[in-house]
Amino acid sequence: MAFVVATLVAAGCTGDGDDGSSGDSEVSDAPPVEVEVTPAGLVVTSDGDTLVDPADGNGREAPVSWRDAPYEVVSKQGDAYLGHELLSTPDDSEIPWTPVTPAPADSKAASGDTAPTTVEDVGDGVARVTVEAPDEATQLSLSFACADDERFYGFGSQTWATQHRGETVPIWVVEQGLGKITPETPLPAPSVMGEPYDSYIPIPYFFSSEGYGISLDTTNYSTFEMCTEEHPDSWRVEVWDDELSFFVFTGPEPVDLVERYTSIAGRPATVPADWFFAPMNDAVRGQENVLRVAQKIRDNDIPSSVMWTEDWIGIGSQVTGFRLSHDWDVSETEYPDLAAMTGELHEEGFRFLGYFSPFIPHEDTTPGGPSVDSDGNPIVLQPHNQEKWNEALAGDYFFHDPEGEPYLMLTPPFVNPGGAGLDLTDDEAVEWYKGWLADAEELGVDGSMTDFGEWVPFDAVFDDGRTGAEVHNEYPLLWQEANREFWDDARPDGDYLFYVRSGYTGSQQHAPAFWGGDQNTTFDRLDGLGSVVTMGTNLGLSGVSFFGSDIAGYSAFEIEGVSNVPTTKELFLRWAALGAYTPMMRTHHGSAYGENWSFEGAPDPDNPVEPIEDPETLQAWKELASTHIALYPYQKAYAEESVERGLPIMRHLLLRYPDDPNVQRGIPEGAEWDTFAEAGRPTDEMFEYLLGDNLLVAPIVDAGATSRPVYLPEGDWYDITTGERFEGPTTVIAEAAPGEIPVFSPAGAIVPRLPDGVETLVPTEDPDVVDQTDVEDRLVVDVFLGADGTFELADGTRFELSGDHDIAGDLTVSIDGDSIRGTDDDAAHVIETGELGSADLTITGSDGGEATLSIDGAPLERTYTMRVFV
Repeated sequence: MAFVVATLVAAGCTGDGDDGSSGDSEVSDAPPVEVEVTPAGLVVTSDGDTLVDPADGNGREAPVSWRDAPYEVVSKQGDAYLGHELLSTPDDSEIPWTPVTPAPADSKAASGDTAPTTVEDVGDGVARVTVEAPDEATQLSLSFACADDERFYGFGSQTWATQHRGETVPIWVVEQGLGKITPETPLPAPSVMGEPYDSYIPIPYFFSSEGYGISLDTTNYSTFEMCTEEHPDSWRVEVWDDELSFFVFTGPEPVDLVERYTSIAGRPATVPADWFFAPMNDAVRGQENVLRVAQKIRDNDIPSSVMWTEDWIGIGSQVTGFRLSHDWDVSETEYPDLAAMTGELHEEGFRFLGYFSPFIPHEDTTPGGPSVDSDGNPIVLQPHNQEKWNEALAGDYFFHDPEGEPYLMLTPPFVNPGGAGLDLTDDEAVEWYKGWLADAEELGVDGSMTDFGEWVPFDAVFDDGRTGAEVHNEYPLLWQEANREFWDDARPDGDYLFYVRSGYTGSQQHAPAFWGGDQNTTFDRLDGLGSVVTMGTNLGLSGVSFFGSDIAGYSAFEIEGVSNVPTTKELFLRWAALGAYTPMMRTHHGSAYGENWSFEGAPDPDNPVEPIEDPETLQAWKELASTHIALYPYQKAYAEESVERGLPIMRHLLLRYPDDPNVQRGIPEGAEWDTFAEAGRPTDEMFEYLLGDNLLVAPIVDAGATSRPVYLPEGDWYDITTGERFEGPTTVIAEAAPGEIPVFSPAGAIVPRLPDGVETLVPTEDPDVVDQTDVEDRLVVDVFLGADGTFELADGTRFELSGDHDIAGDLTVSIDGDSIRGTDDDAAHVIETGELGSADLTITGSDGGEATLSIDGAPLERTYTMRVFV
């Protein structure tokens, strides 16, 4: 007999599902969800079907169990805390788990035999369940039965897999590490390597192929054990607390589950500034070099809207390598007139981004004065962090160690005595930090790489009375909130950007954008080029939309047990091609400064500041940057959908093809896929994704490869480069040289692009620089015949394709009855229209087949270049 039954009916959602967005179903179609609390455990049903049953086990595998056990916390770097902890408790055999019976919240027994449980209707088709253990509990566990072939998705920025059945997933914000430890890694593994599920953005959320999702409402350490080999019949969640509160939601399709999850966890507050969707270039080593790189970009008509630099705050150490000072003030040594530099960049259509971290290095860490560089050459460093450290000391703006002193760690630039971290629970400390942001903004800084957020020791003590155990996972949110509050106040028009690498549930509400952190400068699928695909699609399934990575990786270190060579030309071109088809495209000079291949060309050992120009690389970068900026109208439409519905731009194929058995499996069967899998872990991933719904992107992710298998789901598909048409479901072998990337569009797709020649998405008065306002009356539209389709731009312009699905022979095109002569390029039939408002284009084949492309709702008349794929 059920003690509690909560019946929740899903409410309607924004978006009508036919505007170029993913999925045909809406959340309003989701059946009611019922959560029952029975003596045997929790049961979730929907539309009469049982989705989740309690597990049938003992110990911690029991439906509900608890224990009182001490925690063990060990830093992988020993006494030098470097944001990477191993958390554990004694084995079950040492301290057994005590099963308890779920019961109504008012029935708590003195003996501790029951677990008071409440089910709350929080509206919009979501139930909140809270289970309490006895007060002495330090750990609480809930277990549920696994359905046959049930699959689990989500968990944030994971690279180990996109399907997590059989895995144990810890939820603790950490440095990802330099490479991942696998069963093949020789032991003992180097401490700098990451565990399989170490993640900058672990999110305690998943959804199931059975039509339900779970999201924990806690910042304490938790783990998910998802039908592992040890316990194949159950999935289990454990939290280091005496209470476990979570949300449960249902939906008929994965797209509904993502939308339902983001309705409770949060969605992006706004679409980022337009210039987020344009290429971003980095430059370091001073004002002169930043302006040199910017000028080279403009001289070569290369699209770019952002120059960004880490070292505007100066160099803290050359002894430990090219290390930033982690000051929050401009370094006049490297940037003697930052305001003049940013003003010049602004005039040329660039925005300028700097760098901030929450570290407060000790004044003795960066005293300045005579020093040597990494080659032993004498240099003089500017003092840094003197004012910052002393103000923080006077205001007590640090988080503390258990003795009440500033919690000193070996923070960057990794010179003793290290430094401390900003206490983001202290309102005065936050306002103090915002004052430094205000100084930077006044100098023309338009945002920043807003780095770190993982380095909170377990035993730290915060101003609000909480410990690091409670704040650790929340710290990235607090870091993002502080920066968002400042920039929203300083730039209410949204003309700013900061991007982060760490996060937790709800980060997408606060941070405008995310990057993948410190990938290795390798083709490694777990922590190099390939990891960008799994990380981006996992983040998308977890509600994070505005994502990119360092082109071409960051970490190239020579550390005992780990050796990453600097970026090669091949790796740079492959990564740049991938970056062209992610929401954010930006370069990074990498940890091996002056040794990496870049968009300019080869590194010059004699002059690290200026690479040796390679015309082939420069031209490839220009073409890829042009491809990326041209996708602005396409990406912005999906960005609006991210705000309205919580759906990502970079999409796992599951969101569009949930019933495809090959998508469900993760990788098709076949000899070509067996060979593809042999390249390395993860072996059950296709490494392809959808950008929006109308571009299927299949990057080449393995060194030396010039082709790869690409799976095309049901329907007709076009290679957008050659125009070749394929009937799915099928696997094709796509070829692509470095600097190229296989991309396909489904029949019925409509892909709007900017015309050639746009250099920036920052409005500029410079007559020699083309911005998007100069071409607002022109648009390129790729139209893929063979099915009906629609697409709606962010400005309300709506395209609708209808008519015959099979058109053959030579094409003729007429607009409102007037014929237009076209030409053929390598892939499509091209027509140029005159200025049009609302119009109907009739496309006729010599076989008599006919289709219509209707344009309606445009706020202005435009000239269209229509590329029709047959």
